Amino acid sequence: MHINNFSGQETSDEWLFINLDARGIESERPAMGFMAELLSRFDMLPQRIVIEILENEIDDREYLKG
Repeated sequence: MHINNFSGQETSDEWLFINLDARGIESERPAMGFMAELLSRFDMLPQRIVIEILENEIDDREYLKG
């Protein structure tokens, strides 16, 4: 939803900041390439996205390295 809303703005020099809970990433396990596919769908450059993974305890740190 946020990428969709952000991509509709007429500016090209601003960034979208997204905070992700590491436990949510671990439990949902998005497929490799998910973000690239999403950005492509909305014709958005990856350089405009800043992703912060919130620091909290997870069980599978190796998965986040991928």
